[in-house]
Amino acid sequence: MGHSGSNNHKKPPRRIVRKRILLVTAGAVLISGATGVAAYAKQSPSGKSAGPRPCTLLPNPNTPVESEERTCFSVAASVDRTPAVGETATVRFTVTSQYAAKGVRIEADLPAGLTWAAPPAGLASRTQDDATPVNGGRINRADATGSFKKGEARTYEGKVTASAPGPAEIRIRALKDEARGVSAAEDAVFLTVGAAGSPSALGIVPPAEGEAVDTPAAVEPQPVTPFRQPQEVPDEAKPTPTSDDVQPRTGTAPSDSRSATAAPGAAAAAPQACVTGKWVYVDNKGKTRPVVNASVQAWDSDESNAHDLLGSGVTSSTGTYKVCFANTDGTSAGQDVYVKMFTTNSRWKVQKTGTTDSFVFKTKTVVNVKTGTTANLGTTKPSDASLMRALQAFDVANDVWLWVPGSTCWDSLDTTCRQLVLNWAPGSQEGNFYRGSTNQLFLKGTAPDSRMTVAHEITHALMDDVYEDQLPPIPNCSPHGVSAKSSTGCAWVEGFAEWVPASVYNDPYYRWPSGASMNLETPNKSTPDWDDGDTVEGRIAGALIDISDSTNEGNDIYGEGDPGNIWQTFLKHRSNTFREFWEHRKADGYNTAWTGALKSVYQNTIDYR
Repeated sequence: MGHSGSNNHKKPPRRIVRKRILLVTAGAVLISGATGVAAYAKQSPSGKSAGPRPCTLLPNPNTPVESEERTCFSVAASVDRTPAVGETATVRFTVTSQYAAKGVRIEADLPAGLTWAAPPAGLASRTQDDATPVNGGRINRADATGSFKKGEARTYEGKVTASAPGPAEIRIRALKDEARGVSAAEDAVFLTVGAAGSPSALGIVPPAEGEAVDTPAAVEPQPVTPFRQPQEVPDEAKPTPTSDDVQPRTGTAPSDSRSATAAPGAAAAAPQACVTGKWVYVDNKGKTRPVVNASVQAWDSDESNAHDLLGSGVTSSTGTYKVCFANTDGTSAGQDVYVKMFTTNSRWKVQKTGTTDSFVFKTKTVVNVKTGTTANLGTTKPSDASLMRALQAFDVANDVWLWVPGSTCWDSLDTTCRQLVLNWAPGSQEGNFYRGSTNQLFLKGTAPDSRMTVAHEITHALMDDVYEDQLPPIPNCSPHGVSAKSSTGCAWVEGFAEWVPASVYNDPYYRWPSGASMNLETPNKSTPDWDDGDTVEGRIAGALIDISDSTNEGNDIYGEGDPGNIWQTFLKHRSNTFREFWEHRKADGYNTAWTGALKSVYQNTIDYR
């Protein structure tokens, strides 16, 4: 959870004047991305809390330095071999606690295709239902609760047996409940289990093309943010239909996806047909969701030569699509039609980490579609559960797109739009961070389980876009935590990126893939284990939440809606700190009065009176 790298890709200048434009190069942002809460308070000689102690452990050894996540726990997991069906392997993991801690839960989860032949000593095993698609409907959990001494590292070892082939992930975590959330760290081992007698492998390699399979039509997909107004992406640069079929010599035009009226003496327009359907996925909570604003293409399946692109479109706010095309393939029969769905559109793209390829899914083929008819492919979803997270990450980008004002670019003042690029792959260990040098963000394999995490990294990309690749300087950001002091620049960049997900999802809790969580809205001056002021990112996030939302408590008596005026000031100026943002807000004529928004800021220990 952070961003890093210098920014070398500059956009053409726009015809606006930004106040206080500074030429700076952003350094790396460090954040305790899986801490949840700063759970461990410093103790003064009187025994009273003296603020949070920094958590500086890597959540697991696979965490790249670029992601700069720091936690109070660390988990390191491994297997001694990759088991095929019927074979057994040893799982070892070590849990380290930076500080003394009580009530720490250790959870070791296996998906349905793996079982505990012998759980680690001291951990009890059981089977329970689980909605995360990759787990196959259930998990086999071994867990225990106990205490750790300061700096203690405890190693566990158990035996697992493979019972089904395919992708599998072993997830180990340490969690501790706190007053305002959960502290946690997690490690995962990703496997591809081979059938009996076949080889297995570490990691999960996504297929070049996924399969879209039927799902019950009675399952009506529900959007995550039904309170947001649907907003379609501009359907730009549509690919041109192609055909190498021999066209009939009488009365039809060459294959094209558009209908037309023939001029006198000209060839008649090609006869038309259409294909329709609905594209959905299942999220980590087991809920069926529509895939919105995804590119779709209708293709003609030819046995004797290359397949032909018939036409293209974009899925609607309910996941439906309809593509019409010229229905001639050089014979008297209609086209043999299938549809491909892609995790890309003109404004964002989820591509396989290490490539520039989006994820592609292909439906079944409908043979000999008759002219004047519409072939219905029904409701489909990915057959490979390990690829559901690609669509969940794509859906998060859509959630943020619906939230950002305007319907042109992410930065509505741009004349040339930048496409947001998200890198993800099942089992990827590269993330979670935004890399300014390439204007791309990178997500770990489990990251899409937390919509907040994906939206947070998207926000770094949006700030870089709006600020014309000149992110604010961020000293004292290595490491840092949500509730601890860093610097005014670091706190502004990270606090803003914590407010956006809270605003998008109307949820003041920041939630991490590991199960860690933190309430950003309720902390005030009396809250233990929190530093005060505008060098604390959690305080800035809380202030922005209190300004924008209608839930008022304590000194917070104001609420103006979101993203509203906050976004407008953000869009018009390049604020390097929250103090600068406040002055820019004042110059824009938005509420900064003590009887209004200023009290929301003061509620969060930031005193600008």
